[in-house]
Amino acid sequence: MNRINRITRPKNLGQLMAGLAPVAPGNRDLTITGVTADSRQVRNGTLFVAVPGFVHDGHNFILDAIHNGAKAIVYQNPDYDAVQGTRVPTVQVTDSRQTLAVIADRFYDHPSGLLDLVAVTGTNGKTTVLSLLDAIFRAAGLKTGTIGTLGATILDSHVPGDRTTPDAVGLQSLLARMVTADVTHAAMEITSHALDLHRAYQTSFAAAIYTNLSQDHLDWHHTMESYFASKTALFSNYVEFSPDMVGVINLDDLYGPKMLELARCRTISYGLTSQADARATQVELSPTGNRFVIRLGDEQLPVKTQLVGQFNVYNCLGAAATAWALGVKLSAIRDGLEWASGADGRFQRVDAGQPFTVLVDYAHTPEALRNVLEAARGLNPRRLICVFGCGGDRDQSKRPKMGAVATELADVTIITSDNPRSEDPETIVAQIAHGAREGRYAVQVDRRTAIADAIAEATAGDLVLIAGKGHETYQEFSDHRIDFDDRLVATEALKQSGYQSV
Repeated sequence: MNRINRITRPKNLGQLMAGLAPVAPGNRDLTITGVTADSRQVRNGTLFVAVPGFVHDGHNFILDAIHNGAKAIVYQNPDYDAVQGTRVPTVQVTDSRQTLAVIADRFYDHPSGLLDLVAVTGTNGKTTVLSLLDAIFRAAGLKTGTIGTLGATILDSHVPGDRTTPDAVGLQSLLARMVTADVTHAAMEITSHALDLHRAYQTSFAAAIYTNLSQDHLDWHHTMESYFASKTALFSNYVEFSPDMVGVINLDDLYGPKMLELARCRTISYGLTSQADARATQVELSPTGNRFVIRLGDEQLPVKTQLVGQFNVYNCLGAAATAWALGVKLSAIRDGLEWASGADGRFQRVDAGQPFTVLVDYAHTPEALRNVLEAARGLNPRRLICVFGCGGDRDQSKRPKMGAVATELADVTIITSDNPRSEDPETIVAQIAHGAREGRYAVQVDRRTAIADAIAEATAGDLVLIAGKGHETYQEFSDHRIDFDDRLVATEALKQSGYQSV
């Protein structure tokens, strides 16, 4: 099919449901012009898939979908009365969430099959690895796209997004738009939630990267073993859709060797150890960037990056090993790594001419906070001041651990709010403080005031790290959101302190 002029065309119901569930003979030729699991998006000709949710059950919106013009209904719950006696054709399936992913892939003509698509999974580093891959692909002269925490990009256009990994229909729609735009190489972040919820089911990947695994999302997974099992699906179950996929796995991570053992695809390991297929040697970390030599097979690639900290050496290795596996020239890998400045909100400087350093980072797990604090300490500040909080309605067990990490590594810690959501901010702060070292922290629940306090405290040679929200431009409470960007708030606080960039 022509890539440039490729337009998704309507399908019939029989095509979309083939092999998934029986469709009455008289309904197989029904023309379907769209697919959705959101009744509000239904238009005339749309196939509505009722998916049981965690807050709302799609079966409760079947009548709304019919009212809005649904051409047919796919549902899971056989006891739901709304499907009885309706004049709209209905099809029952065992798992409507997984079925939705297959239908979406078929409706958009399996766009991932026309891309060299890379999946990036792991607790930390996904967004940075994504930006590094994009830089490498661009340095190689390739047409690129990305999907992740910062939204999506198609060539030079940005597409806003509200999830790291979009739902199944949104994902396939974005991939189809990339194909239409003649994108050839793309990378996407894929979370453990997305894997559990089959958002990328049926998607073909040329490569998949495993960065690391540390405590996060235990409100969802409950145990680290369950969390790890979700990640392994990408390197085992997805081989069914991606027989030629290469798994690029961090050997130095605690769970890396086990991931290599369980992977059912061809694998490349990366790390600082001599056993890794792709490894970094002669590593020099400095406040202005990292220098190291990447060994890829028999090749050696000297690199100087703008990124700081040992964790970014790993991020560069993962991106480089993947690009190498996909046939990208070493010169383009080097140029991309050296050109990349990192992702928004990742160790990002806020400069208003002040005699101290202000950095904003997305670190919101104990391991990520440790990494960025150690990297900040590597910049040799006079004092290290850390401002951070923990999100509400998320894994509570990590809160005291993050308090312990911050007060271990920072000279001054200000514990504050992040996105409290439905929880009481005072309660969250108290849980963080429970693990903090006595006498090493202060509490200021209001985040704006906490940032201002940290900047007012800083003097020449100090470093202020504002952690947890990174690129986010909002703060989320139980019943509302407010505009809140740590970078802008820090800039305003610097201005109030008499600093202003020229």
